Amino acid sequence: MTLTASQQTVALGLLTAAAELDLTDNLRQKAAVILIETGLVESNLTIYANPNVPASMAIPHEAVGTDHASVGPLQQQVPSWGTAADCMDPHRAGLKFLHGAGGNPGLLTLPPYRFQMVGYPHATSWTELPTGSAAQAVQVSAYPDRYQQQETAAQQIVAQLWPQVLEDDMTPAQFVALLKDPAVRGEMHAVVLEAVRGEFDFTYPGQTKPVLGTVDGIMRQELRPVLAELAALRAQITKG
Repeated sequence: MTLTASQQTVALGLLTAAAELDLTDNLRQKAAVILIETGLVESNLTIYANPNVPASMAIPHEAVGTDHASVGPLQQQVPSWGTAADCMDPHRAGLKFLHGAGGNPGLLTLPPYRFQMVGYPHATSWTELPTGSAAQAVQVSAYPDRYQQQETAAQQIVAQLWPQVLEDDMTPAQFVALLKDPAVRGEMHAVVLEAVRGEFDFTYPGQTKPVLGTVDGIMRQELRPVLAELAALRAQITKG
């Protein structure tokens, strides 16, 4: 399936939420397919505002809908699922879909009655459901069959974009290995010092989102020279 640039941005935001799950890669990809199915059905991977939610109209969007108080790529209700800003952000909307919000069950927190509602009364986990049924268990749509119809398209999108999502992901062990590269250590040294001097909006080399794990502990072990210079800078700032 060919995506527009804006659709790809939405898809990547949703997929990043799935990639952050502490699950096997197969299950993370299944969650990703469910998210993309939902996004295709609800909005065709489009960020919707809604005049019934005035705050949404001031947030960047690509289309306007009028379904109750639904906004964003997953058409989540405000304030039930969260703020307009959260529900219109693909990554944050994806996290809400996965973990639940405001009393709404998420994919990973489905109660037993939701399994019964989609025809799987003996299921105990979303992993036992077809992808379309899992999407419906979260969304409770008036059109429950539409999600499964998008499974093939969703699988194609995940297959296309998942490697890109994983390139932006890094485990603590991978981060340590990266820091052991002398060239990267030098660059990290410069970046951290620049941040301390006042430029705090930065990412680690080779990283486009927060590193998973205890970064502070890793830095203490791998960046002792940097930390020493940081301490000296802090002392100068305190005296100044």
